[in-house]
Amino acid sequence: MNQPLFELFLDSLEPKTLACIVRDLENTVADWGNYPETAPDDRLKNELEQLIERIKRQGIELTDDSEPGFLQLVEQARAELRQDEDWASQRDRQERRNWLQDYE
Repeated sequence: MNQPLFELFLDSLEPKTLACIVRDLENTVADWGNYPETAPDDRLKNELEQLIERIKRQGIELTDDSEPGFLQLVEQARAELRQDEDWASQRDRQERRNWLQDYE
């Protein structure tokens, strides 16, 4: 992707969307630490780290004088993901309990 197109892409996104992208990319990088066999080569990792920093700068610029700030939006996106994961886990546990009750 060329630079002007990428800049246009970033400019068209809302801060909350950028925060979710940062969250997802940072989670991907963290997963590579846990599963190194899925990690790309170092050059690509470095490029992704630079991309994350560029998206963060864009988000900070967009939320410069507003509350919440961009880094707070990233934390909120992480919390929302944890809530979604917690809900899914609770649902799975309930389904297992229901299945076991039906089995008994």
